Amino acid sequence: MKYYHKDVILDIIYPAHCPICGQILSAPKHRSRLVSPSRIHLPAIQELICKPCFYRLPFVLDQFCIICGRPLENPLADRCNDCRRYSHAFSESRAVFSYKGSIQQALYQLKYQGCKEYARFFAAAISYYLADWMYSRHITAIVPIPLHKSRLKVRGYNQAAEIAVRLGEYIKIPVYQDLLIRQKATTAQKELNRTQRMANLSHAFCINSKYMGRSDDDNCFPSLLHEHILLLDDIYTTGSTLDAAATVLTNAGCPSVFAATLAVTG
Repeated sequence: MKYYHKDVILDIIYPAHCPICGQILSAPKHRSRLVSPSRIHLPAIQELICKPCFYRLPFVLDQFCIICGRPLENPLADRCNDCRRYSHAFSESRAVFSYKGSIQQALYQLKYQGCKEYARFFAAAISYYLADWMYSRHITAIVPIPLHKSRLKVRGYNQAAEIAVRLGEYIKIPVYQDLLIRQKATTAQKELNRTQRMANLSHAFCINSKYMGRSDDDNCFPSLLHEHILLLDDIYTTGSTLDAAATVLTNAGCPSVFAATLAVTG
C-alpha cells in the first residue's frame, strides 16, 4: 500500500501531531494540488503543522546561493563564500528551510528519537516549495543518501529514504532507494572541517551491483545513462556528502545530478 493511502487510514485511527510543538492536529483533508506536469496528491502543508508553528518556520524562499541554496545576506550576491571558493560535483542544490530553531529540533527528533512520522510533513514541504524547480531540471529519478548498514540497524530506518519515498509518490517521480550503497562506515561529520569530511567520505559510496550491467562501449552503466538524478538528504552543511555521492553517479554515466535537502546551515 502506498504511503498516501496509509496516511489516509492512519489519520482516521491516530491523530497527527505537529512536528514542531507536538500538538494534536485535526485530520488532514487530503486535497489534491495541480503542479505541472503531474498531479500531486497530498494534504495541504498547513494541515500537517499547527498554524503558529507554520508562521515561525525559517523558510529559504528569496535570496539564496544559486549553487547550494544557502541563504545570502547580500542582495547583490549570487553565490555564498563556500561556492565561490570550491566547486561541487552536483549541478545545483536547493533547501526548503534554514537549519535553526524549530527545524533543527524537528530534524533531530526525526533522525534520533524515532519520530518517523515527521517525514510526511517534510516530504510535503519539499513537494510544495521545490516541485516546480525539480520539474524544470527534468529530474527523472530521486535517490536518497543511504546509511551504512550498521547505522541503519541502530536507527531502524533511513530518514532520507522515508522522505524520498513519500516525495516520489507526491510528485510522480520514481525513487531508487537502493541505487547507492554506503560501503564505508564513516564517522560523524558534525565536528569535521571540509578537508576531514572529504577524507572521511572517500570511497564511501558505490553503485548497487544489481544496476551494474556495463555498456560494451564505455565504463557507464546503461541504466543510468539517461537519468537526471535528484539526490535527497536531510541537512546541507558543506556539501561533502552530496559531492561524494554525485561523483559516483556522474562516473557511472548520469548526465546530471542535482540535490535537495530539507535544511541548509548558514
